[in-house]
Amino acid sequence: MQDSFRKSMLTLPLQPTLAVFAAVAIYIAERPFRIQGAQLCLSDQGTGAGATTVNLKLNGVAINPGGSLSIAVGAGSNAINTPITTNSNYPGGQRVNKGDVLTVDVAAVPATTVPKNGYVVLDLVEIDV
Repeated sequence: MQDSFRKSMLTLPLQPTLAVFAAVAIYIAERPFRIQGAQLCLSDQGTGAGATTVNLKLNGVAINPGGSLSIAVGAGSNAINTPITTNSNYPGGQRVNKGDVLTVDVAAVPATTVPKNGYVVLDLVEIDV
């Protein structure tokens, strides 16, 4: 069966110097869609013990598997991609309705030096109502 859904990406930039803080990025949905994946991308991994960890929330409730996206200092990559599989209805992913609020919370940063820049990229499937 041919996949006829329109796909797009939504980039949510994080503040230039990361710090543990709630709602560092906020997006209010202008149309309905499904989130099928989330990526955390960093300019660098920082230094010291720990990891950069973010939580993706829909209307205040975490939606990514395991509750967070995390990249440890010394990891092999500055990016991580996680599928969002909270809904088994075709085409899958987390449904977002017009007016829903997506937020990104920074839950942890490395102990010595934090990454200089970061962003979260959401893989979207557009849906018609």
